[in-house]
Amino acid sequence: MLFSFKKYPADFVVDELTRPVQRTNQGQYRYLLICKENQNTMDVIHHLTQQTWMGRRQIMISWLKDKNAITSQRIAIDRADLATVGGEESVRQSLLEVVNILDENYSNQPRGIGRHRANRFTIRLRAREQISPELKKAMESQIHHIQTHGFPNAFGEQRFGRRNIERAMDFFRLDHIPDPTQHYHLKLKLQAFPSLYFNQLAVRRYESGDFLVDGDILVHQDEQGSRQYGVYDDTKKVVRPFDYAQLKDRYENQSSFVPENFFDTIDYATERISTGLMMGGRILLAPEETRARAYEDQLLGEAQFFPLREQLARAYHLRGHRRPLFVISEDLTYHREEDDLIISFTLPVGSYATVLLGRLFDSIDPETVQQCGWGIEIM
Repeated sequence: MLFSFKKYPADFVVDELTRPVQRTNQGQYRYLLICKENQNTMDVIHHLTQQTWMGRRQIMISWLKDKNAITSQRIAIDRADLATVGGEESVRQSLLEVVNILDENYSNQPRGIGRHRANRFTIRLRAREQISPELKKAMESQIHHIQTHGFPNAFGEQRFGRRNIERAMDFFRLDHIPDPTQHYHLKLKLQAFPSLYFNQLAVRRYESGDFLVDGDILVHQDEQGSRQYGVYDDTKKVVRPFDYAQLKDRYENQSSFVPENFFDTIDYATERISTGLMMGGRILLAPEETRARAYEDQLLGEAQFFPLREQLARAYHLRGHRRPLFVISEDLTYHREEDDLIISFTLPVGSYATVLLGRLFDSIDPETVQQCGWGIEIM
């Protein structure tokens, strides 16, 4: 192993970047920007619920953050709930027992899962031995490649948990649909199945250099988090937007559907990102007889998804959706302190820093990738 990872909490720093929130002096929700070290988000929430008798659901967050790290994130609490547990100052003092508070404000907008825009990472990889000039050059070359082409937006190993992949595959191999009321606890484990196949699709497309193909369903997300979808026409180099939400409502009882009722034609722009299929109930597929659809049909065939596995996904409310296939990290920079590598970058919500690190080192130092859990799980 060339490097150690997360030797100290300061080696892994994550800052939550929020979407614009209208700040007010007397809003309904109290927002607190907290900074914690060597604690995950649930540690802080547990402390707050124990100290104030506040319920878990009364503490609003956007995402969970790592434990062995220094992380900042915002939490929000309804002022009416604060009044029932001793007031704002009481809650504030309880928080200060375990975290630092960097900022406080009010807003009329509640906090919700995935409501922040991105995460900013600063990671120090500590050299375990002297790094040769040849290896330094290889790492710099790989960083430049990722700066230009990005990396597969695969799920990291954290997504799957201990034995979840094995249990999900065993469950999907059944020739019948077990009663969901008796096995509802398996839902999280079952999510490993579509995640694995998405990883396979993302890696396959990336390694083939097919970053944009005819029929791709593209997504563009604005600063407020609104998503716009469209189909890429490679012949005319244009995008045909459609209303995804409307299609989901129209085909609520269908196992799959394709884009239709295009309402415009616009020029392609690089901020529109190709998406891949997350298998589940009511899946949106790329248009027939397109290259994107050929990739998806291959994946569905490999997964033997129709009909039983699709029925199983619907029974357990695993909704099919689209996920960006690739990520080009914002403002990826790096520098060295002696042989240590310090790398900084910003990723959208749901993308994994460990996957980026894995792509950086998989051909240079596979032992570090394996030992640190940076690999991409595929079928």
